[in-house]
Amino acid sequence: MTTIGFLDSASPKAAVPRRHGLKDEACSRRRPPARIVGWTLGLAVVACLVASPSPAADPSASGAQSLARFDGNYAGTITLVQARGGRNSVDSGSGACETNTLGQKMWISGGQVYLDRKYNNPDIRLLLSGTVGLEGQVSAGGTTVSKSPTYRPFGAHLHGNMEGDEFNGELSMQDCAFAVKLRKTS
Repeated sequence: MTTIGFLDSASPKAAVPRRHGLKDEACSRRRPPARIVGWTLGLAVVACLVASPSPAADPSASGAQSLARFDGNYAGTITLVQARGGRNSVDSGSGACETNTLGQKMWISGGQVYLDRKYNNPDIRLLLSGTVGLEGQVSAGGTTVSKSPTYRPFGAHLHGNMEGDEFNGELSMQDCAFAVKLRKTS
């Protein structure tokens, strides 16, 4: 029977065969090239960062900065302008054309707009969400919700323009049109 030499050795180190024919000193010489590669990659990353355009030159960053001028809280009124077909909150039962003196609120942040339409009936709620364009054009939509199981929801659409610290627009829902006038509060 033939035996393999490293199995007969009494040293546990000798029992492990070498994976290559290089001496231990040769293995330690391979590490500096790996360090050079690491430094080279690091310098390449730094060079790319230095050569990349600044955020101010980036059109998407400048768009975000110009949208930030609209960021804030707005408060004001929503006034009934037209109720087509003579519908109002009394005869329709939906609250679509309801007029009230409750303060209405809108929030804008990062080009996103949210308007919480308040009703005399606290069980009815309309939350509109949408976008603000670079020129201040606003478009948002939403659907009413209610705690009442017999309530039939309806959709609504808001559109208008930002002019300085004011929003002027129209809210349309079912057969109703409202003038929306909101002013920036913070």
